[in-house]
Amino acid sequence: MGGARSVQELQEALGADQPAVSQQLAVLRAKNIVATTKDGTTVHYAVGDPAVRELLEAARRIFNNQLIGSQSMLRELRRERRPR
Repeated sequence: MGGARSVQELQEALGADQPAVSQQLAVLRAKNIVATTKDGTTVHYAVGDPAVRELLEAARRIFNNQLIGSQSMLRELRRERRPR
């Protein structure tokens, strides 16, 4: 998910209501996490600092690793519960 997105594009991608997306974007903008550009009446939002994108990618890898570990443990538990 790269590049600038409008509120409507983000709303559709997230499956969230427009007011909720707009409120979150306002917070992120106030903290200088996202930057905006305007194209006519449409405002596009993008991550302002590439380090934020790197941080999110690292977090995604950590969560995926945790999920893989949990799935492996669940499979093992299911195998142990099977009647022999």
